[in-house]
Amino acid sequence: MKKAAILLTAVCLFLVISVSLATAETKLLVNAPDTQTSQRSYIGIDVREQLSQYVGRDIMVSFDAVGSKDQIVSVYAYQSSGISIADKYACPLSENLEHYSFFTTVKDYGLKEGRSQGGVAFYDSESGNYTISNFRIDLVDAGAGKNILPGYELEVKTARGALMIELADALKPYVGQHVVVSFELCGGANKDIAIYAYQKNGVSIGFSQENSLHVPMTTNYLRYYFPTVVTDYGIRNETYTPGAMMFYDEEKNTPFSVRRVKIELGDNLTDWQPYLEGN
Repeated sequence: MKKAAILLTAVCLFLVISVSLATAETKLLVNAPDTQTSQRSYIGIDVREQLSQYVGRDIMVSFDAVGSKDQIVSVYAYQSSGISIADKYACPLSENLEHYSFFTTVKDYGLKEGRSQGGVAFYDSESGNYTISNFRIDLVDAGAGKNILPGYELEVKTARGALMIELADALKPYVGQHVVVSFELCGGANKDIAIYAYQKNGVSIGFSQENSLHVPMTTNYLRYYFPTVVTDYGIRNETYTPGAMMFYDEEKNTPFSVRRVKIELGDNLTDWQPYLEGN
């Protein structure tokens, strides 16, 4: 029997509830819903007062943004001064309004003379214009939603037939633990993509080719997720890839693309975020 990955759309919200996956508990700290347009490639938001009580705590930064194709906007602590966010995020914009989020912590950089007392900056080094809205920072459960899979921050992987993502190095420390895998997929209409632990070799997801998941593909990017357990199959063959997740189209006649791959610990599903050094 085919197992279906769960599609993240409003029309099948009941599926999210039926498998008891919940988003991380949050508390709103900063809320700036107004639309802001960059001036000389820069947008700044003051956060010192709202974050001052939460130094060292885990937070989720989220916002909507629109710019131009292949535009990259950096999000970071303005002037590395005062109280702000601890990590820098490279945000890949597009010509369409999209939602972005990442997890980090509140950091006290100390007050530097003549510099910010605590702000979040958006900046495009190529001097392009862009717009953001619905900026917010939420306090979240410790460790919630962190992406443990490096290497897929901005990358779109495209293939015809088979597409492999190596997992062994990222998953080895977590054998036996529950994780949630999520990704965005697009390709041909009425297509079916199988997802499984490639060759059952090394450390990978808990679905082999014999009991693989199946995803109904569309011509637009849609986000899917599935819960699983990190599984060590052992090294069955030294010549095989030592731990990978396979996306496979048996018909091999239509290219498909995968992006924004995320693996997070536990049973809670959260928004996509890039892998951050120091996770």
